[in-house]
Amino acid sequence: MDQVRQQWRRPVHYAHGSASACGVVILCREGTFENIVCAHQETTGRMVVVDMEKSGKKYRITNVYAPKDEKEREIVFKKIPIWCNDESLVIGDFNVVLSKKDLSAQNVYKEDASRQIIYNIMSDNNLVDIWWIKNPHKRSYSRQQIKFGIGNNFINWLKLLYNNSYSCVKCNGLITKTFQIQRSVRQGCPLSSLLYSLVAEPLTLLINQDR
Repeated sequence: MDQVRQQWRRPVHYAHGSASACGVVILCREGTFENIVCAHQETTGRMVVVDMEKSGKKYRITNVYAPKDEKEREIVFKKIPIWCNDESLVIGDFNVVLSKKDLSAQNVYKEDASRQIIYNIMSDNNLVDIWWIKNPHKRSYSRQQIKFGIGNNFINWLKLLYNNSYSCVKCNGLITKTFQIQRSVRQGCPLSSLLYSLVAEPLTLLINQDR
C-alpha cells in the first residue's frame, strides 16, 4: 500500500487480510469530497467503509469483496446493513449472480442463500442496483480493453483534425457561425471510412456474442 500511496498521492483507505489475498481499497480524489474519514476496516480484508462530505451533504461508500464460499459470503453480507445509512453507496465484487440477466460465459445461476440476503439488504435500506438502471441492456459488469495496434501516425491524424476543431454549416447560400465539434465526424471527412471500420468490427463481435 505504501507504493499505491506514493503513486496516488491522495487519500487511500483500505482493508486487507494478507499480503497476497483479500483486499479492498477506496481511492479519494482531492477536491471532489471533503472530510474523508475511514469509518470501518474489516481485518479479513473483505470490507472497507469510508465517510465523506460534498457541499455540506454526507455520503458513505462501502466497498465489499465477498468470498467465493457461500457460507463465508453470507457472513460478510450480513455485516453490510450495519454500515448502511440514508446516503449509502455499496460497491465491490459480490461473487454471486443476482439474476439470470447477469448470466454470461463466466458464471452460472444456481441456488444461493447469500443472494436473498443481498435482496433483503436492498429492500430494507432502499438501495437500488444503479448499474442495471444505467445499463439495462448489458450483461457483463467488467470490460476488456482490446489493443488494435493502431499506429501513431493515424492517431496523430485524428488529433490534428479533431482536437479543438471548429466547423460551420452552409445552408441555402448562408454560412452559419462556427461551432466546436464535440462528437461525430465532419461530413466528407476522409477518415470517416477508417473510423467506421474500427467501430464496426468490435460492434459486430459484441452482437455475435449476445446472440
